Amino acid sequence: MCASSSWVCASSSELRMMQTSFLVAFLAGASGNALHDAIQADDIAMLTKHIDGGLEINEKGQGGQTPLMMAVLSGKTSAVELLLSRGADTSIGEQDGYTPCHGAGFQGRAEIMKLLLKHGLRCDTDRHSDGYTALHRACWGREERHTSTVRVLLKAGTPPDQASSNGKMPVDLTSSATTKKVLQHHLQKRQADAAREL
Repeated sequence: MCASSSWVCASSSELRMMQTSFLVAFLAGASGNALHDAIQADDIAMLTKHIDGGLEINEKGQGGQTPLMMAVLSGKTSAVELLLSRGADTSIGEQDGYTPCHGAGFQGRAEIMKLLLKHGLRCDTDRHSDGYTALHRACWGREERHTSTVRVLLKAGTPPDQASSNGKMPVDLTSSATTKKVLQHHLQKRQADAAREL
C-alpha cells in the first residue's frame, strides 16, 4: 500500500517512522558546528578553511550527523567529495545508525552514491539493523533521482534480487513504474546470464 507522499511507498508504519527519523535527524543536523554551517550554506571555500584550520571532520551535529552525513542527505556533492578526500569516517552513522550509503539511497542522491562507491564503500552489503540496504531505500523513492540511484547501485553490482531481512525484494518495495522496469530488466538479464552458464 503506497502512502500519499510523493516519494515513499510505505508498506508499514516502520517505514513511515524511518522517513520521519531521517527528516528529524536532517533538520537537527543543520544546526551543528562550523563545518555543518558551511555545508548548509554550500560554501566549499569555508568548509575547506575550517578543515584546514583543524576542526574535527567527524564531529556530530545536534541531529547526530557528521558533516559527511549532512552533506549526503542534503545533496551537497562537492562537500561530500571534499570530506571524503580529507578522510571523513564513512562508517559513522547518524543517531539511528543510518550510514552515508543509506542516506544517499533514501534521498536518491545518484552522484553522491557514485562518489561513495568510488571511495570504496560497500553500499551493496551495508545492511542496517532494520534489515534494509541502500538499494531498498532507493526503491522506496518515487522520483527519477531515486531510479537513477537504483541504476548506480545495480551497475556497481548490487543484486537486483537483494532481499531485505524480512524477505522483501526490491521490485516489491517500489511503487515507481520506472524503477520497477529497471529492476525487472536487470532480473531478466541476470536470469539469461545464469541460463547461458548452464
